[in-house]
Amino acid sequence: MAENIVTRVMDKFQIESFIKIDPNTQKEERPLANKGANAKQFEQASVTAVLAGLYKYGSTDDGARNLFTLGTDELLQQFFVDHEQDVIEGLAVYGNVDSSQAATIVKSIVPEALNAVKEATGADAKPEAIRSYIAGQRHNILVYLPPDLQFGKLIGDDILDDRTNKMEGPVSSFMHFIENIFAEKDTDKAAN
Repeated sequence: MAENIVTRVMDKFQIESFIKIDPNTQKEERPLANKGANAKQFEQASVTAVLAGLYKYGSTDDGARNLFTLGTDELLQQFFVDHEQDVIEGLAVYGNVDSSQAATIVKSIVPEALNAVKEATGADAKPEAIRSYIAGQRHNILVYLPPDLQFGKLIGDDILDDRTNKMEGPVSSFMHFIENIFAEKDTDKAAN
C-alpha cells in the first residue's frame, strides 16, 4: 500500500496531526463560532485543498505527464481549472485571513506536495506510475478535507463533498480499496 500523501506533506511542514472528518455529522468544532477556522483548521483546509486539486489534475493523463514540468502558478490553474480564485477566496473566508495570505500559503504547499509525489513514485517515474499513485490517494485526502470549506462547491465538483468519501471501518475501507482499484484501472484505460 502506498504511503499516505497527506502525512508526507504534514511531515514536510512539521504538522503534528490533522483531524479526520466524521462522515456522520460532517461537523467540526469551531472555538470561535462564525469567526472562521482556527489556525490548525485553516492549515488542514489549505493542505487538503491543494492535495484535492493535485488529485483532480494528477490522476489524468495530461496531469500525470505535465505535473513536474509546470510552475506553481500554472499548476494551481490546472488544479482548480477556472476556480482558482474561488478556492483562494473560500480558504480566506474559512480561515478568516486575507486573500493574499491564503494565496501565499497555497502557493507554498504546491512544491511540497510535488516533492511528496516524487518521493513516493521516484523522480524518474513514468506518468502511469504517477497517475496510479495519485489516484490511489483519493480517500487519504478526502477524509481530512473539512466539509465547512465546501471545496466541491468551490471547484464545481460536489462529489468531493460527499460524506461517503469520508467513511471508514471494515466495510467502508474495503469499498475504498475497491474504489482505488477502479480509479487505477480507469487511468490505465485512459492511457491506452
